Amino acid sequence: MNLKTGYISRKWLAAAFLASMLAVSTPTQAQRARKGDVSAANRTAAEENFVEAMKYDLLENYDKALSSLEKVLQYTPDNAAAYFKMAEIKLKKNRVPEAVADAEKALKLDDSNAYYYTLLAQIYEKQNRFADAAKIYTQLTKKYPSDIEYYYLQAGAYINDGQYKDALKVYDRLEKETGLSEEISRSRQQIYLRTNRLDDAVKEGRKLMESYPDEPLYQVSLAELLAANNKIEESEKLAKQTLVQFPDEPHAQLLLSDIYRSQGKTKEANDYLTMAFENGELEADEKIQILDMYRVRGFSTPEEKEFVLKLSRIIVSTHPNSSRALASYGDFLKLADQKKEARQQYLLSAKLDANNDNLWANIVETDLENNEFDSTAKHTEAALEYFPNNVAFWYYNGLAHLIQKNYLKAITALEQSRRLAFGNDKMLLDIYAQLGDAYHSTKDYKKSDESYDAALKIDDKNAHVLNNYSYYLSLRKDHLGKARKMGEKLVEIAPNEDTYLDTYGWVLYVDKDYTAARKYLEKAAQTSKSGVVIEHYGDVLYQLGDKEAALVQWKKAKELGTEDDARLSKKIADKKLYE
Repeated sequence: MNLKTGYISRKWLAAAFLASMLAVSTPTQAQRARKGDVSAANRTAAEENFVEAMKYDLLENYDKALSSLEKVLQYTPDNAAAYFKMAEIKLKKNRVPEAVADAEKALKLDDSNAYYYTLLAQIYEKQNRFADAAKIYTQLTKKYPSDIEYYYLQAGAYINDGQYKDALKVYDRLEKETGLSEEISRSRQQIYLRTNRLDDAVKEGRKLMESYPDEPLYQVSLAELLAANNKIEESEKLAKQTLVQFPDEPHAQLLLSDIYRSQGKTKEANDYLTMAFENGELEADEKIQILDMYRVRGFSTPEEKEFVLKLSRIIVSTHPNSSRALASYGDFLKLADQKKEARQQYLLSAKLDANNDNLWANIVETDLENNEFDSTAKHTEAALEYFPNNVAFWYYNGLAHLIQKNYLKAITALEQSRRLAFGNDKMLLDIYAQLGDAYHSTKDYKKSDESYDAALKIDDKNAHVLNNYSYYLSLRKDHLGKARKMGEKLVEIAPNEDTYLDTYGWVLYVDKDYTAARKYLEKAAQTSKSGVVIEHYGDVLYQLGDKEAALVQWKKAKELGTEDDARLSKKIADKKLYE
């Protein structure tokens, strides 16, 4: 343990300063006083600068604090408190060698202040000078023999320096003073284990266990120590004895589960693990942590999947008010591909603790996977109440409204996501693409084009944008040259995608390049199940004079269904093209 110097109070520093001021005029310094006492003016100036130094230190303006302390030393050269404070600040700035010199000076000027010792020891430890730190702590144990904290610090320094025998002597002395304690026994055990003295570590554990027979923790700890050192039979025996005396001790149950699992006894291992999970004495978070390995690696067998889901249900039933338990159950249901059931658990978890963005992300992800866009809109709105600056929630809220043709709501949400996504090109690409679609649907073609152009500046090969932008331009019969270039790039990217072939073919058709259009529309019609695509192919055939073939395609399109069934029916009835 190291002293946290930041906790030394301002009140103590002021007292230390006053004490140092008094020290300069003590009889032990009479000869120096004859050469020149510290004047009242110097004392006042030193005190003012010391207070300034403390103020700057609190504000973390360490350079100014050090400058003020240097002025203190100009007025009062033997001010121990000023050297101490300089050492403390230099340590914060990692100027360790200078901090050592100042701390040593402070202690030399005033060896009656425990803080000066502990700061110097702390700096020695920072330099890995553990033997020197141990010497300082030894001095403190002699000056303050009733303060046991210094013994622990002394032992810790010995351990860090590899002086294990000396550390054990300190713990022996501590035990004589304070009696047997868990901290002392644990510390001794660590030394024994470091020095390969397993038998002594076990003896220490038994001593603690026998001294506190009504404390199951010590029995389990010893059993765990035995198991960790391949004393499996002894560990199993002790764990079972613990459960005879303490039937509801969950950590003994967990240990036995681990032992049997390592021996390949899956049924016994699962039985004890189930007992531990049904045990209300075991915290929900610890149970969740045990299952985390399955969350990372997944299920190795169907039986393992069912067992983990069973344990997850047990956590929820044992800890019904645990948001984490519900969320964890949701995670495993999701891992088992039971996504709707997982969402239900996430929603129950959110009722208990809605301030979890990952929880809402899982809920929204399930909505999207199931194409439940009304739920997507609803749940993203709920999430945004807690995470108003989450760009993803705004984006998916806008996307859900766009798909549901709530275009104004979509634009509002997407524009907000755009503002929040500043600098995130990957996210902005998707946002601009959807904004282009949304503005087109409201016939705000200027903003639609601007959004598509912004998307293409980020990625000029984005198929979604190239497809929609070029197709919408063809519908408007606007910028057809630009539309052709985008369509051409589109089919280069995906030469066999019927939707993209249809888009490029239709752009060519609108631009009255019927021969070129037929090539792409015919290829699209060969694989497409879209009535619109088939109708387009029929239209280009008609324009090229093959009216009978056009009629065949129109009839086929009618069977598949199109956006304007009345117009298509008129084409078929009149055997004539209407645009």
